[in-house]
Amino acid sequence: MRGHKKEKLALLIVEDLLGDAPQHIKSPAIGELSRLPMRDLLAIWRLDALPASDREAAAARRKLRHPEVFDRLLQRARIAQAIADARAAGLYELAEDASTMTIDAVERIVAGARQRCGRM
Repeated sequence: MRGHKKEKLALLIVEDLLGDAPQHIKSPAIGELSRLPMRDLLAIWRLDALPASDREAAAARRKLRHPEVFDRLLQRARIAQAIADARAAGLYELAEDASTMTIDAVERIVAGARQRCGRM
């Protein structure tokens, strides 16, 4: 039963601290946080927001047995913010479109190569 509570608390922490982050950033954070000892989870839960300065982050880190998980949470927050900034500037969708076009081009090249080799 305890593990289930930890998963719920991890979900609440991620929703609270990462907010509008894309799901591919939130999901691994939830899994990682849910494996922390309850003491670390509660220390992170008590944060009103992620630290804005290195000094605040260092103070929060000192309260944790596994500060590396907290560091990854901070990094995920930075990535989520960069994605939000790119979306606001219209750059994220542009990059997604370019990726899609690249994947489509590679698939056409592979299909053409398979046809030439007689494999389908």
